[in-house]
Amino acid sequence: MKNILVLFFIIATFCCCKSHQSYYHGYVYSENAPIDAVIINEKNSSIKAYSNKKGYFKLPKKANIVDDLIFTKIGFKKDTVITVWLQYGEKEMKRFLNKTADTINLKVQKN
Repeated sequence: MKNILVLFFIIATFCCCKSHQSYYHGYVYSENAPIDAVIINEKNSSIKAYSNKKGYFKLPKKANIVDDLIFTKIGFKKDTVITVWLQYGEKEMKRFLNKTADTINLKVQKN
């Protein structure tokens, strides 16, 4: 019985580790239109990515570290997004780290 439990935990750990993305990715929109040239960087990192004409970006992630993402573009409000959090203290929620791309809507900055 002990061996079965150990085997189960090894398999579960292997499956969970393989499912982690090595990059953040998603779309940047404003008022239902994609925004290009948005600067996306991981908090406390100098690595940057830019959104393309379709609003899509792909940013390499530091190994074994998950941090917030910062979205910046002149004329829009700067936004910081939490990428991983616990819902109800139990379920791990992710944003921009899933296999399907997430979307953020930036607000136009008013003068």
